[in-house]
Amino acid sequence: MQESLRQAFEQPGSLGIIASPTYPMLRDATQREFFDDCPRELIKAFRKSDNIVELINGSEVLFKSCDSPDRLRGPNAA
Repeated sequence: MQESLRQAFEQPGSLGIIASPTYPMLRDATQREFFDDCPRELIKAFRKSDNIVELINGSEVLFKSCDSPDRLRGPNAA
């Protein structure tokens, strides 16, 4: 998780993806760890309905589940 945050801040305006094998794991473990690791003052907004975190430097982090791998196609992530 720390590496994801480092990359997001070294590349302002970038798009990153953090994925988990299932949606329950994403919700119950991965997102919790992210929000525990990321200082609140660095988060501009969290769009829960889209599972997207906007950071103050313009970077975005998409939270995705690998339940349906085809849903991971498309975004050109850093």
